[in-house]
Amino acid sequence: MDPNQENAMIILKAMVEGSRRRGNGDVIKRLTNLSFDEINSAVPCLEDMGWCRPSLEGKS
Repeated sequence: MDPNQENAMIILKAMVEGSRRRGNGDVIKRLTNLSFDEINSAVPCLEDMGWCRPSLEGKS
């Protein structure tokens, strides 16, 4: 498994264990101790697996 997939699994596990349906980078960082770069690199893996949707926040 590549590092981005491993980090995606860490994020998913932390979100489930924390009973969170949503989380921003700060929340995910606190739950996982991953860096923001690691989190950002893992998000496309989560999207590909259907576990999250791209955020529309801040987009017009």
